Amino acid sequence: ETDEAQERDLDDLCVHAIQAQLFPKAVGLLQRAARKAAERSAYQAAEASLTRAREIIGRLPDDDALAATHLDILMGLQALVGWANNYPEMGRLLDEAEPLALRLGDDRRAIRIQAVRVHLYNITGRLPEATVLGEHVLAAARVAGDPNLVVLAGHYLGQSYFNSGRFADAIGVLGRNLGVIVDAAVAPQPEAAITAATFNFATVAVVSAMTHGTPAMAHA
Repeated sequence: ETDEAQERDLDDLCVHAIQAQLFPKAVGLLQRAARKAAERSAYQAAEASLTRAREIIGRLPDDDALAATHLDILMGLQALVGWANNYPEMGRLLDEAEPLALRLGDDRRAIRIQAVRVHLYNITGRLPEATVLGEHVLAAARVAGDPNLVVLAGHYLGQSYFNSGRFADAIGVLGRNLGVIVDAAVAPQPEAAITAATFNFATVAVVSAMTHGTPAMAHA
């Protein structure tokens, strides 16, 4: 059976579950449908499935298990709407997700949400807020001891410094990111480490050139 046929079957199962008012089952099927759609880069279809799942969750009795599923859906949605440059909706999704993470005691997810909010502030020009929050998030990521979160928070804080013209600070935080990435190179996701290292190295080089000048610039 082809992937498209499997996805049609999954769509049919979602419809039947909703019609039968088997809402918890429908939510799980819609999450599966969203993952399948995202795998083939059908991001609008993925967003539609997660949006429907989010709507259904609002009808169900609240408990921590449902809250965790709700949080998963919101995190998926904020990534999708971010890729679509729908920043107002991205902000609303982060506002909805953060209290759930705090309620569940999911400190790492709460840090990730705040880091993404720094990114959002950067994009929308709220640079003073981005810098203040970015410094707080990076400190929290270091306390959590999660190198992935440290790199994520450092990346967005480096952007904040760069966008604010604080080039030396940007070089410092992005340079430290490189050290974290090298130390974590044996982690389960080496490809992610390589991608992050490439970005950070390129950014440090550009910022350094803007701040200190390259040999070519010096002789221009």
